[in-house]
Amino acid sequence: LVEFRRVEPGAAVITTRVMNGQVILTVRRQGTSETGSRVLAMLFFQAKAKGDATLTMVAATSDTGPPFRSERTVIHVQ
Repeated sequence: LVEFRRVEPGAAVITTRVMNGQVILTVRRQGTSETGSRVLAMLFFQAKAKGDATLTMVAATSDTGPPFRSERTVIHVQ
């Protein structure tokens, strides 16, 4: 229903991997221990067909492993 097109960097270093209908992004702040709210990256998708697609984002709070935070949303393509 939707196709991942690109990611544009903000205040982060980004690597991508596409496999089995999934896009795996690794987003890390660029060499700083800075915290706060800034745009780390912008994700762009393109509609391929009408319907609903689920987008799930999972974030690790640190490089040492869990706990993880997960957000899920539904994209409605008309």
